[in-house]
Amino acid sequence: MPGIARTTLRVVLRSHGLDELLDRAELLVSELITNAVCHTGGPASLVLRWTHPAPRISVRDTDPNP
Repeated sequence: MPGIARTTLRVVLRSHGLDELLDRAELLVSELITNAVCHTGGPASLVLRWTHPAPRISVRDTDPNP
């Protein structure tokens, strides 16, 4: 799952001309997705939103506990 999230992120950031953010954002997403899956045991989703002037990246999981 982290691989799919990284690939999706890379495509979206490149389409917005944000290549300079790729390495840091990819590491961030990989860590967040891996932690969500490892600690909740359930699925996780990647949410990418454009909040000018920068993208907003978040990960959601199904665990009801914070």
